[in-house]
Amino acid sequence: MADHSRNVEAERAVLGGMIVDSNFRKGARSLDALAFSLPAHRIIFQQLLALSSAGHAINLTSVEDSLARDGSLETVGGVAYLASLLVNCSRRVAFRCLCPDNLRKGNT
Repeated sequence: MADHSRNVEAERAVLGGMIVDSNFRKGARSLDALAFSLPAHRIIFQQLLALSSAGHAINLTSVEDSLARDGSLETVGGVAYLASLLVNCSRRVAFRCLCPDNLRKGNT
């Protein structure tokens, strides 16, 4: 159970990082939605990639609007859940998730 908890927190950090930082979005393109353990995280991730690919600005409001338009906002936990991704969003944790090779080399 502890491993699952850590994975979910890491996923949240990656998603939050993608919302606030365009560099994370670039790095995240190498990920697959199936890398996320929760269906809600997969949906959010796919929505972030779609917004980015379409050249739209990415922020909490644009992600909320996009999810609402396709009917999945409540499925992912609503606005409150999206906002919670930004709380304590750790760039270091998200970087480690996106670049696991750095961990093996002892880099941070």
